[in-house]
Amino acid sequence: MATKRIEKQDGIVLHALRYGETSLVVRVFTRQHGLHSFMVRQSGQRRKSSGGVLFQPLTHLEFLTFRGKGNSGLDAMREARLLTSPLLAAPGVLRSSVALFVADVLNQTIRHQEADLPLYQFVENFIAKVMVAGNELLTDLPLIFMMQLADLMGFAPLMNYSPDKRLFDLMEGRFTSHAIHGYYIPAEWAEGFQMLTERCRGEISELSLPSGTRSTLLAFMIEYFQLQVSGIGEIKSHRVLREVLSV
Repeated sequence: MATKRIEKQDGIVLHALRYGETSLVVRVFTRQHGLHSFMVRQSGQRRKSSGGVLFQPLTHLEFLTFRGKGNSGLDAMREARLLTSPLLAAPGVLRSSVALFVADVLNQTIRHQEADLPLYQFVENFIAKVMVAGNELLTDLPLIFMMQLADLMGFAPLMNYSPDKRLFDLMEGRFTSHAIHGYYIPAEWAEGFQMLTERCRGEISELSLPSGTRSTLLAFMIEYFQLQVSGIGEIKSHRVLREVLSV
C-alpha cells in the first residue's frame, strides 16, 4: 500500500467480520491497491444506521484510509460512502445469495495486494449485471462468473473436446482420452462442459440449463478452482446458493 498517511480509495467489499464490540475487519478489493483488510470503528448510532448496508457482499464503497497504528496493524477505514449495492438495487434472497457466492469466490481467489485494473473492472461490470438481472439470468450468473474469472486469471478450460477426448482433466484444464488420477469430469458431462465454456466467453446471457445440470456443472467448476488456485478452501456460500436454487 502507498505510504500516504491519509488516502482516498474505492473498493468492493468481499467480507466483513465483527472485531470486538464496536469494530469490524472489512476485506476489500480496492481499485488502487488490490486486496486489503481495514479496521472500521463504529459508534452505536452509526452501527445501527449504516453498518448493515455498507459492508454487505459486493457493496461498492468510497472511503478514506489512515495508516494503522493500533494493535491490529490494519489501516483504518473512515468516512465510507456507499456507491452501489446489488442488495439495495433489487433486494431478494436469490440476488443476495448470488452476491454472497461471488464475493466468497473472489475472497478466496484474489491474493495480490497491488492494483489489478482489468480484474477490478471485470468485477465492477459483473456487479452491474447482478444488480439488474432477472431471476432466470441470476440462476446462471454463478457459472458464468466462474468461467469468465478463470479466463481472466489465466486458467480457462481448453476447448479441445473431441469424440476421442471425452474426459475433462480438472488438474490440467483440458480434455483427454485416459484417466491417470481421480480429478475428472466424466464423459457424460464433458460435452456439456465444453458447450458451457464456449457460451460463457461471449456476451452474458441466459444459459437455459436444467437445474440439475446447472448444479452439477457449478460443483465441477468449484472443484476446478480448488485445484487451480493454491490454498482455496471450501466455498461455504455454495451450500446456501444450492438451497436457494432448489437443486
